Amino acid sequence: MPRQYEAMRDAFIKQGLSTKAAKKKAARIYNSQNPGNPVGRNSD
Repeated sequence: MPRQYEAMRDAFIKQGLSTKAAKKKAARIYNSQNPGNPVGRNSD
């Protein structure tokens, strides 16, 4: 996974979000900023 996504995910978890919610929020933000290289269920 991209480092930017992982950093956002970890920051959201530290703020108190559940792991599932943090992953979802980080993926939405990352994908909006990087439409050519999205993260999600079907990515590596």
